[in-house]
Amino acid sequence: VIITAKAAIRWSNRFADMAERQASTDSANAQTLRAIAANCRNVPANPATNFHEALQSFWFVQAIIQIESNGHSISPMRFDQYMYSYYKGDLSSGRLTKESAQELLDSLWVKFNDINKVRDEASTKGFGGYPMFQNLIVGGQDRNGEDATNELSIACLEATAHTKLPQPSISIRVWNKSPDEFLIKAAEVSRLGLGMPAYYND
Repeated sequence: VIITAKAAIRWSNRFADMAERQASTDSANAQTLRAIAANCRNVPANPATNFHEALQSFWFVQAIIQIESNGHSISPMRFDQYMYSYYKGDLSSGRLTKESAQELLDSLWVKFNDINKVRDEASTKGFGGYPMFQNLIVGGQDRNGEDATNELSIACLEATAHTKLPQPSISIRVWNKSPDEFLIKAAEVSRLGLGMPAYYND
């Protein structure tokens, strides 16, 4: 476990090194690249301190598991629950606007589509292409039976609408206290014809 954790930290530092090198020659994007380098120096070695770092830390873990397993169905699960405090904290403090947070989220949705796996012809026909089954689910109830839907739940649906990409395959948990705003946003995404979100009775 220690060897694996150290490897993950070394890997993130390699990305930091690369971003710093690129920042020294790309003045137009230098600020963004320096922010990426700072994020990669901090996570996943240390706890994330903001939404951008939390997304970066999440992506390192997701990518590492995919590389190690050469698999599919490595799923983010209830992303809107464990990432919400970072999202809410940055919006409340003014570190991010809703639009800039959405841009970061949309960028993560694009990254999900970097993951692929070579399949045989029969599997490709059976699956209708190359889905990786990275299922991300939002909404539903918490452990106390209260509604768990939050602003990030809706932002995740928005990211699917913006990118119109097959990954992550997004699902929603629906129950009799799901907010109308959430259900309407899900219906709007359904109207795009992407085959998402999947609706599950919670």
